[in-house]
Amino acid sequence: MHIAFVAPRWRNAPADADTTPDSNLGLSLYEYVDAMIDKARKLKVPVFDLYRNAGINKFNYATFLVDGTHSDEGDVRTAEKNAAFLGSAV
Repeated sequence: MHIAFVAPRWRNAPADADTTPDSNLGLSLYEYVDAMIDKARKLKVPVFDLYRNAGINKFNYATFLVDGTHSDEGDVRTAEKNAAFLGSAV
């Protein structure tokens, strides 16, 4: 059995919600992603930064995400990126 981490992909948040998913702590999603990547590297576990590498961002999310968070065409894009990573990581 192999273990790998896949960080969550980018999602559109309301303009005042740049501190999601935990606005109580004032942390943004990319800060959680960075912490996840840091921990994976310390544990020597392969990690894929889907947040920065899925190819979904503020300029094109409407094409891939139905409501800014949930996939539409983004499922195919995400699956292809994940498959490529997992194929090389294990």
